[in-house]
Amino acid sequence: MQQIIRVQVPLIFVMFLFSGSVKSLEQVGDAVKFGYLLNESHLTLRWAPMTGYYVYNVRVSSKSEGLSLFEQQIPSPTEVTIAGRPMSVFSAAEVEFVYLIGALPEGASLDVQFHTCHEGGYCYPPQRYQLNFDL
Repeated sequence: MQQIIRVQVPLIFVMFLFSGSVKSLEQVGDAVKFGYLLNESHLTLRWAPMTGYYVYNVRVSSKSEGLSLFEQQIPSPTEVTIAGRPMSVFSAAEVEFVYLIGALPEGASLDVQFHTCHEGGYCYPPQRYQLNFDL
């Protein structure tokens, strides 16, 4: 059985000064959509950043006893320069991290953290989600 659950990120409104004029950036929840797909043997974490936005510094951790994650398909980051700093980012229209999972214990949960940056140089605060798997 396949279960699809979407997680909405909190909304933050940001104004950004660039070249002497005020430009608005997307709210973080609109700039990058995050969700996951869970089936019997795989967990897929999925990000969909808008054009001009990047996902970076992805961290996935579990404190649930008996939950084992094995990286199966992790994309290679792209090197870009944002605000004069070189960064390793994921810039595809859709970024997927695929994990092979062992047995999923009752009450298992994962902590997912990531950053989003705009190519104009603004980086949003880290976004953090706890995914609870109550099957």
